Amino acid sequence: MRIARKILSAILLKYIKLYDGINNEKYTKKYIKFLSKRGMKISKLVNYIHSTVSFDGTGYELISIGDYSVISRDVIILVHDFSVRTGALASKITFEECLNWHFKKEVYIGNNVFIGMGAIILPGTHISNNVIIGAGSVVRGYIEEDSVIIGNPAKKICSLKEWFKNKKNNTVIDKKIF
Repeated sequence: MRIARKILSAILLKYIKLYDGINNEKYTKKYIKFLSKRGMKISKLVNYIHSTVSFDGTGYELISIGDYSVISRDVIILVHDFSVRTGALASKITFEECLNWHFKKEVYIGNNVFIGMGAIILPGTHISNNVIIGAGSVVRGYIEEDSVIIGNPAKKICSLKEWFKNKKNNTVIDKKIF
C-alpha cells in the first residue's frame, strides 16, 4: 500500500511538472496543492517554484514557504543531515548502533524571497522576509530581513533596498512586470 502510494505520488508529480514552462500559473497552483498535501506549510500566494527544485522528501512538514516567494531552478532544500552518523563511526560507535542516526531541522522561507539558481538551503535555516539569495549560494542559519545574500558560505552583501536602488538606477527595467 505504501509503495503504491509513493508510485502514484511520483506519477502525479511528473504530470504536474509537465505544465512548467507551458502554463506557469496552472503549474504553480497544482504544485502548491501537491506540496501542501504532503505536509509543507506553503502559501497559496507563492509566485513560482521551478520544477527542478529538490525538496527533502524526508520532511515536507518541516518546510515553510511564504507569500510572493520565487524559487529558481536546481535549488536544493534540505531538512535532514546524516553527518552525525559519520562522527559517531569515527568515535568508535558501531555501524549497527548509529545506522539511522541523523537530525532534522525546519527550513523557513519568509514572504517576498527570491532564491537564485542552484542555491542550497541547509537544515535549520530561517530566511526572513524581503531577501534575495544569490545563485549558487550555500545558506544556513538565520538570514535577516531586507538582505541580499551571496556566496559559499552565504554572506550579506547589502540591504535589499540598496540593491534595488542600484539596479533601478543602472539597469533598464521592464516595468510591465511591476
